Amino acid sequence: MKTKDIILIILAVLLVVSFGYIGYGKYQNDRLSLFKQGGQQGYQYAITQIVHGVSTCQEVPLTVGNKTINIVAVSCLKTQKSTK
Repeated sequence: MKTKDIILIILAVLLVVSFGYIGYGKYQNDRLSLFKQGGQQGYQYAITQIVHGVSTCQEVPLTVGNKTINIVAVSCLKTQKSTK
């Protein structure tokens, strides 16, 4: 084999490796972006459910770890006081 052929083979291998490296990086970036988007949608859904429950004057339990609190809208407390 000539030196020119060896250089061309090495360059072709380096080109394939670089395309693979760039493609893998893009794939990982897309997966991370999708993961973040799913987390954001989960937060939005949770907040929507809390607001919906509270707006109907229901107690909504929130649990973090082993602690639970119940929340209720302040406007519901005012209407309950005025009806008593």
